[in-house]
Amino acid sequence: MNKISVSSLSLALFTLFLVGCANDRPAEEENNNLKADYSYTDDQGNKSSGELNIDLDQPQEALNQISKALEGLNLGKDADGEEVKIINFRELKKYLPENLNGMQRTTHEGQTTGFAGLKVSVANADYKDGDQTMTLTLTDTGGLGAALMGMAFWANLEMDKETQDGFERTTEIDGNKAYMKYEKNSNKSQIAVICDSRFLVAAEARNMDFADLQEIIEDMDLDDLQ
Repeated sequence: MNKISVSSLSLALFTLFLVGCANDRPAEEENNNLKADYSYTDDQGNKSSGELNIDLDQPQEALNQISKALEGLNLGKDADGEEVKIINFRELKKYLPENLNGMQRTTHEGQTTGFAGLKVSVANADYKDGDQTMTLTLTDTGGLGAALMGMAFWANLEMDKETQDGFERTTEIDGNKAYMKYEKNSNKSQIAVICDSRFLVAAEARNMDFADLQEIIEDMDLDDLQ
């Protein structure tokens, strides 16, 4: 199977799919331009690489460039070469209940987007109770999973850091790689989980006990997404 190593190319894709995610390898942005490096190895062991200079004000041209860069990578298919059928965003939205930890859902949105045969589904919801807020996002990257998971800088790291200002660590939730971060000054909590190298579950909360956010994520039946 072809292997792809991406840096800001992943960020370009997620930007164009309107999916927010952190990246420890920031792209070079100037006048809404994004420079993206990419490399991949085909089944014969031949390596290729390149650089994209993307104008985010011209999304169709940007998609054309990215599509060309990904030619021949067999993305959108599983290890057996079968097409990966992503979950429609309407199904993902069902995993975002009206109430969570006493908070009421205030927004409930989603979209399924694609180009060149590649698709991504995203569903997200905002929750609020007084000054306590949370945003929960579910993403099905389908056959793009191996490439887009390269965005999550923590996916292949072991991290455990704690200071007087908070903590940052990698761990596992129900056997899935997870990332946790808490910032004391802003009382901001973050948890992200990668499921089956395909689904990304991300939550961000303010003015909430970190233990409560962790309980919310752990209570989600992530196996159902698979």
